Amino acid sequence: MNFGFSDQDLFLPNRLLDLDTLFLERLSKERPSLAARLARYRAHEPIAPAERSALLVEAGRSLAEFVAELFGVSAERDAARARIQDEAVLFKFRFSIFQKRTARRFPDAASIASLDPGAVEARGRALVELFSAGIDRGDEEKGVARAGWALFDLAGSLASPRSRDASYTLDAAHERVALLRARAAGTSLPAPEDDAALVKKWAEAFDAYVTLLRFAPEHRARTESWASFVIPKPMKYDALVTTERSRPDLPEARFGLPS
Repeated sequence: MNFGFSDQDLFLPNRLLDLDTLFLERLSKERPSLAARLARYRAHEPIAPAERSALLVEAGRSLAEFVAELFGVSAERDAARARIQDEAVLFKFRFSIFQKRTARRFPDAASIASLDPGAVEARGRALVELFSAGIDRGDEEKGVARAGWALFDLAGSLASPRSRDASYTLDAAHERVALLRARAAGTSLPAPEDDAALVKKWAEAFDAYVTLLRFAPEHRARTESWASFVIPKPMKYDALVTTERSRPDLPEARFGLPS
């Protein structure tokens, strides 16, 4: 354990106070504004609920870094964070794109009947390849998710008003599209002159490709275990346990099934 503390110190109130003091001193040097806000919170000054929540989350990040250094596991923490961030694209893709757009446009296996499998696959592979430049391509699922999220990000950055998830400025989005447009030359991808129209056409092509991956027999065996293709079932919290209403004189009463 670092900072001159031992495991036994964690059970001694006076040493915990020393540890707290050390954390606050470091926070004051590294992030004085946050330290001042935290001090006001700990002094029970009135703080709006939203501001209080934001403060606790922000302070929690600094505290997590401090605790990792205390126990000498900063490298392991950083490695775990990197793994999580790498996996996060799967779930961003699933929630914002797959569930909300792709699965609604192509809801079932019958949806692929209207698609030209050869053309759809060619365009889809071209998109994944385009957005995987310079990135490890060993994980097909992540490659598909990254392509979908990149298109979603560009569409939001070009939109007016700009999407809250957008990471590009308007100028940067146009520059990115120009680069992608040049790289896509010679592929079967559509290339309308307007940048927003191009991104929309590519998103449509991407949705068709994801549908093919999801339902076509030649792909299904490979993709059925993809976490990003799972649509969570709605949770009915008032029906987690089967009950019956066996009292006509008290219809609101519910009873569990006989054992």
